[in-house]
Formats: sequence, structure tokens, C-alpha cells
Amino acid sequence: MDLKKILKQNYRYLNMHLPDPYVIRGQFVESDTRSCITAGILNLPSGRIVVGDPLAYLYHKDFCPSFIKTVKSGEYPVELAYTESSVAGIRISAARIKFNSKPAVKYEPALADFPNLPKDSDGFFDGFPVYGGMMAFISAEGAEKYVSFVRKWREENKNKKLYDDYFVPIFMKNAGELAYDEDWDGDFADWTIPDTDLNMVLAVSGFGNGFYRSFWGRDRDGEICELTVPLINSDIIDNAESEHLKIWDGAEYCIVTNRIAADGCKVGYMYRDIPSDTFNDSGWRFYEGTENGAYMGNFNNISIMSIYKVAEKNPEIIPFLHMDIDTALYRNENGEFEKDINLLNSW
Repeated sequence: MDLKKILKQNYRYLNMHLPDPYVIRGQFVESDTRSCITAGILNLPSGRIVVGDPLAYLYHKDFCPSFIKTVKSGEYPVELAYTESSVAGIRISAARIKFNSKPAVKYEPALADFPNLPKDSDGFFDGFPVYGGMMAFISAEGAEKYVSFVRKWREENKNKKLYDDYFVPIFMKNAGELAYDEDWDGDFADWTIPDTDLNMVLAVSGFGNGFYRSFWGRDRDGEICELTVPLINSDIIDNAESEHLKIWDGAEYCIVTNRIAADGCKVGYMYRDIPSDTFNDSGWRFYEGTENGAYMGNFNNISIMSIYKVAEKNPEIIPFLHMDIDTALYRNENGEFEKDINLLNSW
């Protein structure tokens, strides 16, 4: 399954009216592909919460819901669920503020008090658009201070960018201190607005830009136990990963001629060489089958390509991908692959 199919399925997931508590709970359960971290402790002086895109909308006070419901003032943990796979990398799949330790057994839309914002088909506004690739939880008081901070920072840093020049170093420092995964830059932070005791917990929003909805979770006693923003259904990622591994579970890349990579020709000959140590090489080399010595002698005719991309257009190669080094196969007149025992074609 490619990323476009995953995004399409996830779009349907994000447009659900009410989330399934079992599915949401599953995002935060530790497994081989899923983890949960406490990203920060959010200070809510009055119990009023704002959620939105901190890079594109929050400092303009646009499209950032300030929820009608409030919670008891205090400090509450913000938890991030993330999923890791070869098809999508490391992605934050859900974010929530926990008000008690009990699990949610039902959800309801977290409605905003902005009457002029667009509503969904049921007349609700319970979400927020993302254009800067990030979401944030912040108190209503903090949101006001954040607006002032951004205005002042921009005035003092006219040739700089808020994300690149201010927040990226914070994310990198955060990742270095926490070191949850050596391949992950962190992509979240518990940031205190300068000269205040108010903070914002911000994180990369799932697959990035889009529209995300917010839900109050209630426990078995009917009390609000969390405010949750679903971002990615990790079940979709796990299923895609399973399909991925059915194709190939080794090094991702191979060498192909541009007859395949650029011209879209089918694989006619495949050979497994000793993998290169200069890239994540499977050792497989794929040819259309009519390339001659002059063609192969021009390095501009050679490309490095994901073996999954080759297999997507040439599913006939999949049964042979686990064969040993020095294996060669050609497509016979019936369109089927068979071993080239004598390595008749050698490049």
C-alpha cells in the first residue's frame, strides 16, 4: 500500500462523527509499532483550553477553537501517541490532555464558542485547520500571551522565520534530551512563553496539513477524563506495514535502468548482486532486457529506486525477491520468470 492510499483511508478516519473509544485507546497502547509519551504538563489557570495551528493561525486568532466546556483549573499531562513503520516513518497519531487516569468510554464533540466559524454537516465546529504542519494545546490566557509574543518577535526579527529560526532549535534540543528514538527529531515541545508561567505543548500534526477534530472523552462515571485530537489511525499504518512486508522485508533500494524508472517499461531481467555499502541496497538490479553495453555504460541511464515501487508495477518479481546473491532471472516468451542458469545476460 502506498502513502496515497494510506492518506485516503486516514481522511475517512478523521471525518468520523464520533470516534470509537476502543480505536482511540489502541493508539496509546505500547506495541512493536506504537508508543506513548508525556510531552509536557499544560498549565490551565482558568480551565479554558484553546487548540490550533501555532504557526499559521494561533497568533492571528483564526480558526483556533476556544472550547465552550471548561475543566477545573490546574496542570495536566499532555500525552502523544506515535507510530513507527517503514511505509510512513515516525508519525504522531493522537494527542490528548488527561484530566484523570481513567479511560474514556465515550466521546463527544468538543464544541467551540466561535459562532462565525464554519460548521460541519451536523452544525458543529469541533475542529481546526492546520497549514503549518503542527498543532498545539494552550490555555486561553496563554493564547493571548502567545499573540503578543509572536508580534514582538516578528518586529525584532524581520528577516527570520518563526518556525525555522525559533522553534526548530527548541525541537532539536528537546529531541536530544529525550532521545526516544535516534531516528526521530522529536517534533514536539513543552514550551513556556517568555516572561510568563504559561506554556504551550505543540507537536507535528499526523500527516501534516489538513483538518483535525477535537473530542471530550468521558469515563464510566460520566466525568470528562480527556480532550483528544485523533491524527492518524495506527491500524491503517500497521495494515500497510503488513502488506509491505509481504512484498519485501530487506533493504529498501535497488538499481534499475531508466527504461524502467523513466520510460515505465516492465522488468524483463533481474539479477541479485552483492549489495553496495553506499546506500540501503537490496542487491537487486532490474533491466527491461534490451539494454546494450553502450546504454549501460552511460551512468545517466541508471537510477536508484525503491524496490517497493518496482514491485508495485511488476508484481511478478515478488516471489523471487528472497533469492540468493548471484541469482538471475529472465522473463520468458510466456511472460513468466525463470532462472538464467548460465547468466547469459551479464551487465
